[in-house]
Amino acid sequence: STRSHSTVNSNTTLATTVDVVIISTLASDIEVTLPFASAMEGKTISFKFNSNQNKCTILPQSVDNIDGSSSTVIQYKNESISCFSDGSDWFIL
Repeated sequence: STRSHSTVNSNTTLATTVDVVIISTLASDIEVTLPFASAMEGKTISFKFNSNQNKCTILPQSVDNIDGSSSTVIQYKNESISCFSDGSDWFIL
C-alpha cells in the first residue's frame, strides 16, 4: 500500500491522513502538532528530520501525551522517529 506523506517547513497541525512527515527547518525552529490520539488509534506517523540546523518540536493535542510528556524534539540531520497512537496517547517507537 502507498503511504501518504507531507513536507513541513513551518508550524503545522497534521491531518489524520498523513503517514510520513519530512521536516525541513532551514529558516527557523518549528512546531508540528499531532492529530488527536483518539482519531488515530492503531496508526503510526513517522517523522524524518531533513535539516542540519534549527529544531522541530512535536506536540500532541492538549489532552494527549507523547511517552508521558507534553512534547518531543528532533534536531539532528537524518534523525527519525515514529509515533504510535493507542487511542489515548502517543508513543515513540
